[in-house]
Amino acid sequence: MLRYGIAFDEAIIYDGPRAGFNILNSAAFEVLARDAYGLIKAHEKCARGKEKGKSGVAPRWQLRDEYDIAAQRGGDIVARRADNEVANVMARRARTERVLGPGRAE
Repeated sequence: MLRYGIAFDEAIIYDGPRAGFNILNSAAFEVLARDAYGLIKAHEKCARGKEKGKSGVAPRWQLRDEYDIAAQRGGDIVARRADNEVANVMARRARTERVLGPGRAE
């Protein structure tokens, strides 16, 4: 949820004035807002304040999918360039850790 908050703030503060319109009413924000709300609804029955995974009530992920526009459209989103970039970073980090030792690749 923190990532959504950061994304909303960045868009409102930095992107909004440049866009020339209220970006909170944009289709992109609708996707983000629905997914964030779906996460809230999926976890609303979980015990609050308890240690992660110890509440005894599992999140209702199927409820999240009801709010998720991508899930409603059917089909998975594939971002090959992003997947390749992350795979390259992870491979580079693994090679560095083999030479320097764990935790020293940063």
